[in-house]
Amino acid sequence: MSRSALTLDFPISADLVVAIPYSTDEIERLVAYQVGAAQALSTYAGHPIRYVKFHGALGNLAQQDAKVAAAATRAIKAVDKSLVCLTIALGHQDRISRQLGLDTRSEIYADRAYTDEGLLVPRSEPGAVIHDPEAAAARSLRMIASGAIETITGKQLATPIDSICVHSDTPGALLIASGVRNGLEAAGICVKSFV
Repeated sequence: MSRSALTLDFPISADLVVAIPYSTDEIERLVAYQVGAAQALSTYAGHPIRYVKFHGALGNLAQQDAKVAAAATRAIKAVDKSLVCLTIALGHQDRISRQLGLDTRSEIYADRAYTDEGLLVPRSEPGAVIHDPEAAAARSLRMIASGAIETITGKQLATPIDSICVHSDTPGALLIASGVRNGLEAAGICVKSFV
């Protein structure tokens, strides 16, 4: 079974939640085009796309802006309603994709701290990025066990957790990912694809 994914990104820093210079109608059409084109090429290559994840500025906006989330998620549904939506836990896209009846998986971050509102702490702030593999693993385990995002102040925000992300641009990302996986497996949690 293929596990191909499509990650859509707009070239703006993930820490800057700024308006993408497109209307929601334009975002919807751009996402539909990107999903459709990538789906055609991936199928042609023999590895069909199984899920879509918004990333960077688009991911952050889909988490925080309901209109952007709705437009981008409608595009996925219009192109192929069988695609899984991998969403940022507790964001607007997570809620909207469920309301639209799409198969939705909520993702948390092992290597990033959260605010009490469930947003990522900006990388410019102290403690925003978790570099210690053991700390990331222990934190991920706590979040899975509690079914909640753990904020920088220790607050618990209840959410489904179906996926854990480690940013590839975090220094030591491979060690962090290995630490998280090893920690989960040592606790008896089976790590497998959600598609």
